[in-house]
Amino acid sequence: MMRNKEFVSRFFGIIVLAACIVCSGCTSTGSQTSVQSDSLTATATPTQIPVSQNTLETTVTTPATLAPTPAQTTLVTATGTTVSNPVIVTVNSAMKKTTLGTYNPKSGAVFIIVDITIRNNDKNEDFDYTEASFSLFDKTNQQKYSPITSKVGGSVNNPLTSGTVPLKSEITGQVVFGIKDTSSTSYVFTVADSTGSVLASFDPVTVS
Repeated sequence: MMRNKEFVSRFFGIIVLAACIVCSGCTSTGSQTSVQSDSLTATATPTQIPVSQNTLETTVTTPATLAPTPAQTTLVTATGTTVSNPVIVTVNSAMKKTTLGTYNPKSGAVFIIVDITIRNNDKNEDFDYTEASFSLFDKTNQQKYSPITSKVGGSVNNPLTSGTVPLKSEITGQVVFGIKDTSSTSYVFTVADSTGSVLASFDPVTVS
């Protein structure tokens, strides 16, 4: 009888011990599983790389390079007409002289001789001009001069004092000015018709 009790006690103790071992194993496994789960969670989290919001993609468009447009050299009339202008004036040369034939300028003055060609392309009318049709403006001293061609006309080849350019013809001659002797070499030469309307303006006229 005593042996049976001792056997039952031992058997019961073995069962309790086994139960404790089983419980201990479950707790340890759960703890290990939790650690592994945390490790997996940490590994699975993607690394976030900050992206600069100031980095913008910029497209630069370079305009096509255009060839420079040559300057227009056609004479412009008072009405703005260039191609159909019936009267065309060309300045051939402009020279400064201290004497002109037998003529001498006043003290402190010089002569300027402007050689021009007037072409009348009008189909219906002749072109009339007078000495007042021409003027010279000194850009440096801001002074306007009128011709003195009629006073010294015999000292130039073809003085343009007054006359007519027939239609579809041209005339070449000289206009003489007496100006104050300065270091200026740049002038504005203008031609007007009998009514005072400017037909051509040359800026600058360089005097040699």
